[in-house]
Amino acid sequence: MRCALAKSGIIQKWNLMSSSYDKFYGHSIKTHEEMDAWIGLFSDLIPKKGMDVLDIGCGTGEMSILLAQLGHHVTGIDLAEKMLQVANNKTKKKGLNVKFVKGDAEDPPFDSNEFDVIVTRHLFWTLLQPEKAVKCWKRILKNNGKIIIIDGVYYDLSLKGKILLSISDILIFLIDRKKPQRGYSKEINSILPNLGGMPLKKAKNYLDLEDFKNIQVVNLENIIKIEKKTMPLRKRLAFRKEYYAICGLK
Repeated sequence: MRCALAKSGIIQKWNLMSSSYDKFYGHSIKTHEEMDAWIGLFSDLIPKKGMDVLDIGCGTGEMSILLAQLGHHVTGIDLAEKMLQVANNKTKKKGLNVKFVKGDAEDPPFDSNEFDVIVTRHLFWTLLQPEKAVKCWKRILKNNGKIIIIDGVYYDLSLKGKILLSISDILIFLIDRKKPQRGYSKEINSILPNLGGMPLKKAKNYLDLEDFKNIQVVNLENIIKIEKKTMPLRKRLAFRKEYYAICGLK
């Protein structure tokens, strides 16, 4: 019951944020330089064209669209219907064919051995049961299918990090006239295993628990640097401590 109520609150938040989500730094791709970096990453990690790719927690479809532009057959799932509406509209404007489905990242509504590749980005912090999710993802991957997790640590909790975060919050409040909100309500935040982000070691542990093989890690510090170029100081001060892509084969 507790998880069900929490999930309801999570869905409600993302539906409310759907119209403004792409305005936030680090979510939508803002520049040609950043686009080139993402294209380079996925071209290296998924060298073959025409793969059946599932984008889990697709939100407004930013990664789904990019993967479709690279020549893959893409399905995106998300629990927030309004996020999916935005994703559909963006996809249609670009003349792309992406299938968007309402679905739970922790138990995707697909058959076993259905996808060549699973991609998730910025998802683990909001999962209530990440171990269950990874187990389900392995089930729906084809044999030798690849999982690609793009994630990181979003808030540095060292003394220096906390100071910078406080300064950032004060500047945002003074300039934007709003108090930054991290996560959800206190009740929901208290039961999220990865609130604030997921260290690489923990991400690898999730893959190890399900016996994924050929683990590969790509440092995405270059993307952080590109994203920071367009950010005002108040946003840049405490933006992401760690950022990576970690991959494994079923």
